[in-house]
Amino acid sequence: MASGGSLFVRTRRPWFDLHDETEASPHVAILGLPFDGSASLKSGAAQAPARLRAISKTSDAIDRRGRAVGGVTVRDFGDVAVEDPSGRPRTQTEYLQAAATALEALPDSSFVLALGGDNSVGIPCLRRFARRHGAGAGVIWFDAHPDLFESYDGNPDSHACALRRAMTLAGLPPERIVLLGTRSFSAGETRFIQEQRIDVITAAEWWSLAPDVVVDRIAARLGGLSAIYLSIDIDGFDASCAPGTGYPMPGGPSAVMVLAVLAGLFARLPIRAMDITEIAPPLDTNDITSFLGAQIVLETLGAIAARRT
Repeated sequence: MASGGSLFVRTRRPWFDLHDETEASPHVAILGLPFDGSASLKSGAAQAPARLRAISKTSDAIDRRGRAVGGVTVRDFGDVAVEDPSGRPRTQTEYLQAAATALEALPDSSFVLALGGDNSVGIPCLRRFARRHGAGAGVIWFDAHPDLFESYDGNPDSHACALRRAMTLAGLPPERIVLLGTRSFSAGETRFIQEQRIDVITAAEWWSLAPDVVVDRIAARLGGLSAIYLSIDIDGFDASCAPGTGYPMPGGPSAVMVLAVLAGLFARLPIRAMDITEIAPPLDTNDITSFLGAQIVLETLGAIAARRT
């Protein structure tokens, strides 16, 4: 089936038939952030939330190990619109502020899953997370790129600046950050990483490590914290797994490698929120990348359900 084509499925609710719009305080709150105005190469990520919702209707709530996902409530709170109430397109500054307002309105007790959009939407997500969890907050940044530019093409809110901007605005110190799967660096970012002593597990290193070793290393860095934010830029995966993105990068970990590590991280660390960004359905091949994104959501719901038992 071509990207953007129809999905012929049984009538069911989004998110593997788990979405319940009556839940006031769901275990998982999903919010779409369909903004890709800071994409620096190719756009299309604005279409991801809608595509992921559609694909999520094609599967039952059963994870990849055949375990039913039960005992977890899910509510999709819809999208933050790219236009203001008058219909005028929002600037990036206006959009990120609208996103921040919508995030603040979500229930405090919910695990927040934000769906981009380009990676700049992670800026308000991380600000909210850091404000709520203070000195106990840490970040796992799974991405082919560090996103540590201070400014990119004159825009400090570019998706290439997302982590650096979030560090500054949210007051996140470098010792509470781990870069994972990184493999595309600029000279300035490399200097910043070395000066700030940010821990990096590159994709090249990951290929030689067993999943439990990767998890152990991240846990050694962040294990003393009370709340971890997990950011998943889909270009962190090898391009063969995730062709539908603005920067498909070779040399990354496979889907099996990443899903194994994610399972270990959820079992070992207090992951309390996450985002999935940079899926661009118009650039995809046979919905490969969108189906990967939907699988990540399903596995995340399964991990959250397992933690509740």
